Order: sequence, then C-alpha cells, then structure tokens
Amino acid sequence: MIISVASGKGGTGKTLVATSLALSLKERDNVQLLDCDVEEPNDHIFLKPAISRSEAVSIPVPKVDEGKCTYFCINKYDLNEDNTRQIGNYCLKQGIEVAARIPFDNAVTESIVCGLLAVEYSQGKVTHEIESLWWHISRVIYLT
Repeated sequence: MIISVASGKGGTGKTLVATSLALSLKERDNVQLLDCDVEEPNDHIFLKPAISRSEAVSIPVPKVDEGKCTYFCINKYDLNEDNTRQIGNYCLKQGIEVAARIPFDNAVTESIVCGLLAVEYSQGKVTHEIESLWWHISRVIYLT
C-alpha cells in the first residue's frame, strides 16, 4: 500500500500527518517513509532515524496514473474555522472524501518542542483521529 500526504500549501500539517501515520504503523507493518518535499524535507527531525547512507535521486517528470489513485481530504483544523469549513466544502464539491478532521490541539506544538510526534506525546484527540484515519484509509485501499 502506498499513502501520499500532499498539499499545495505549506504549514498544513503534512509532516505531522505523514510522520504520525508512519509511527503508528511501525509496529504492525513494514513502513517506508519517503519525504519528497523539494524545499524542506524534514520528516527526519520528527523521527530521528539512523541514516546509514543518502543518495540524490531525481525524476524529470513524474507520471501519475489517475485511474490508480484514491483521493482523501485530511482537514487539519485551523484556528480559523471558516478556512477549515471552506477546505472541507471544496473537497466535497470535487467528490473527494473528507477522511479525517484533525483537531487543533496545543499538545501538537508541545510535542514538536519536545522533539516528539503528537502520537508519541499525547493520547488525546489528535492521536485518536490519526489512528482512526489510518484504519479508514487502509480499509478503503485494501478493498479497492
């Protein structure tokens, strides 16, 4: 199974969601996390892996087979509730399921300050929503 966490806007929580999903799966599945952020790939800051080697790679023009894609909207609640609602409405109008609504929680900021993922730091609403998101996505993908 391949899960892609993407957004055209910075600061939307992609790293939080991707690293939290990877961490929550590591005990159950063989997880490989590829941080393809061209400007600031920083998943390693949260996961602190033992890096044995690195290699520069590039693909001039990626080709996406739209027929193999399943789209989900993961709406990270913003302090601005109107923005959150607009994102959800946009996804629904595009026929994209809103698979999760990650709530705002100060524990996320606290976990980052401590160098931990939110799912390591707290067992609150954010952790619950991320774990529920993973199970939902895995059920949908395994069924397609």
